[in-house]
Amino acid sequence: MSAIPKSLKVGDEFTVTYRVASELAYGENRDQSPAFVLSVVGSDDPLALHQFAVVSGTPGYINMADCDRGVSVLGLLHTALKRHFPSKSPFIAIACKHGNLCGGAISWRDPETAMLSALIGDPEAGMGSEVMVNFPVTEAIAEVIHQVPRHLRKAAGTNFWRSDVVFAPAFDDGAVAFLGKREKRKLLVNPALAQPFMPRDGWVIRNARASGLIQLSPAYVFGDDGIEWTFDPKTLSSDDLATIILAWAVAWRSNSNSVVLARNLSIIGPGVGQQDRRFCCRIGVERAVNARHCTQGSFFASDAFFPYAAPKKPDNLPEGPKILQEAGCRGGVVPADGQNLEEVRAFFVEHKMPVAFIPKEHRGFSNH
Repeated sequence: MSAIPKSLKVGDEFTVTYRVASELAYGENRDQSPAFVLSVVGSDDPLALHQFAVVSGTPGYINMADCDRGVSVLGLLHTALKRHFPSKSPFIAIACKHGNLCGGAISWRDPETAMLSALIGDPEAGMGSEVMVNFPVTEAIAEVIHQVPRHLRKAAGTNFWRSDVVFAPAFDDGAVAFLGKREKRKLLVNPALAQPFMPRDGWVIRNARASGLIQLSPAYVFGDDGIEWTFDPKTLSSDDLATIILAWAVAWRSNSNSVVLARNLSIIGPGVGQQDRRFCCRIGVERAVNARHCTQGSFFASDAFFPYAAPKKPDNLPEGPKILQEAGCRGGVVPADGQNLEEVRAFFVEHKMPVAFIPKEHRGFSNH
């Protein structure tokens, strides 16, 4: 059995023992084969990668890496939603592509709405994506996963989503038969996806040649510590708050830097994995517009602070908050940090944008 002590100091030694759980179809690239899923000996995490049983197909390294990202987002989002809406049961669907989400959606009414909204978040990127849901996949939902609605086919450039992998807590026989029509599609089942959760505690380890990096797992959930709002959050509808939480969860678990736009319980503009925050905002807005979404009335989430609120000179490029305000964002969430925090806060107050400022120690930097 392996274990990492709950506290560490320089000079401590510990051992983590892995077991080879299953072989993957190929590595991240074909010349990196063979590739495997490992299990940590002694772990009882039901959402660990080796706990996903293959129903059909053989997943590759990228598929399972995106599974890990999907579980991280799904667990964080579900935990936050249940904290703020304890009497509701959200249907959640997400779509991953090359290590980041390209779509995500919540529905309080039915799973089909969540699934379709997740895929149309970015119709182009949704093609060939890995899909993950917290509800059983029936034949009716399988049809949503498989086929692009007629009115979206021009934007997507195809009649079919060609989803590469589907992760779900269960599949009925009709769904397996229907989705299996695409020969290379993989289906993986894990009942724990029905109630996804964040790890209670633990460490994150990253191999680095003959050394490594280790840090505590991120544990913050939206609302854990004091959030400072620019306006009374009670003025937000429950769907507004859920939309903000959705944008927050995706931004906090995407590659930094990230600014994510969401509207009506759906991700519409993921501006993730960029080197500067202004460009994150531009990409988020542009991706939303290119996907034919309306950014008016949307909400944003930024995983770190905005350096400035608005350009200092008329001929300077717009700063992040200005880009979002001009796109029609109603409000959003951002860490309370940066030398110009009061300037940024005043900008949002001036434009009557309800913005949640999260304590700076809980910024969302992720996956460096």
